[in-house]
Amino acid sequence: MDQPEESRRPVVRCRARDPGPSRRRLFYHAVKHEGRTWAHYGRFLQMERPRLVEHTWVSEATRGVESMVSVTFQPRNGQTELVLRHSGVPDDEMGRRHEEGWGWVLSMLAERFKANR
Repeated sequence: MDQPEESRRPVVRCRARDPGPSRRRLFYHAVKHEGRTWAHYGRFLQMERPRLVEHTWVSEATRGVESMVSVTFQPRNGQTELVLRHSGVPDDEMGRRHEEGWGWVLSMLAERFKANR
């Protein structure tokens, strides 16, 4: 039997830790999806408000290898254009699933911001 759409959505939990004077903040990101928890870890490398967030990304789907995520924000016609680039992801089925995952994350953010208008 199919689950309702709401119950198929991943559940996300995040924790960030400031290790002190270093600007390299650590994070842990857990997503409950498809009956299991998918853990993600990383380090924030750059945060240039309001235009750039850059961090590393490690997960089972990256085979434990540190990959790089860069998110840029640019004003466009009274709105904000967001560009997300994830590099260093393995070229296999698990690595390619990141595109689906990031699509879901971005659609949830868009919904949230649209609801707050």
